[in-house]
Amino acid sequence: MSKSYGNTLDIHTPKKEFTEQFLKYPTDGHRIDQPGDYTKCLAFKVFESLVIKEEEVKEIKNFCKTLGSKCKDCKILMANKIYENNKIK
Repeated sequence: MSKSYGNTLDIHTPKKEFTEQFLKYPTDGHRIDQPGDYTKCLAFKVFESLVIKEEEVKEIKNFCKTLGSKCKDCKILMANKIYENNKIK
């Protein structure tokens, strides 16, 4: 990850900007009529390394595997959880 490549996550930015940064991360690219594969999703790997609540990780895994789930919706959920779990209080 590099700031010059524009693929860094800055938890100190406003939530909207943070989410926009996270939305750039690639996913497994599954079709909507197929279940997703979070093991092939870079966004999930980043999420999993930054969120320590196992129930939140399970929630995202289940969302991904659900038929009709959209990667963008999943990334927004992940970004919200990362931001809320890691923001400076």
